Amino acid sequence: AKVVTVVKLHVPADASVTLAGNTTQGDGILRTYRTSQMKDGEVWTGYTVRVTAEIDGRAVSEERTIDLVAGSTNELTFDFGLSKVASR
Repeated sequence: AKVVTVVKLHVPADASVTLAGNTTQGDGILRTYRTSQMKDGEVWTGYTVRVTAEIDGRAVSEERTIDLVAGSTNELTFDFGLSKVASR
């Protein structure tokens, strides 16, 4: 059986996303990436997710590094601190 590993990202709609150094395609506030390249039990340590968005007229990047486990679903939110401002 194929093992599917999922990375779900909550990002600004116009953000650009790089996964493990590879630029991705897509738009919108929820991006879902799937891979079936991992074998059962495999772990990709140091898997870097980088999101770049325009905030107040300038490009700002946030980066997170996770251990990607085969068959897992990983969900990350990149809000660039905007949710704290919005809730005030």
